[in-house]
Amino acid sequence: MKEENKQKDLKVLVLQKLADYLGLTPEDISVDDEFENDLHMHASDLVDFIELLNQSGIDTSKANLNEIVSVADLIQAISQEIYE
Repeated sequence: MKEENKQKDLKVLVLQKLADYLGLTPEDISVDDEFENDLHMHASDLVDFIELLNQSGIDTSKANLNEIVSVADLIQAISQEIYE
């Protein structure tokens, strides 16, 4: 159950950071949203956002950007790094 709560906390944190980055509210973003198609982020925007997460203390060093399409993909990649 603790891991599930940590996953939820990570989801909330990523959604809040992404909303701030895009000038939206977290309620405007779904974990199913795709960065390019739904959020209109280019690859360079995603790289910038990943760097912002790193600066916030979230380790994304092992996340493969080529495999991240949606917000859920990013959360899953980060959580695998944290909880392995």
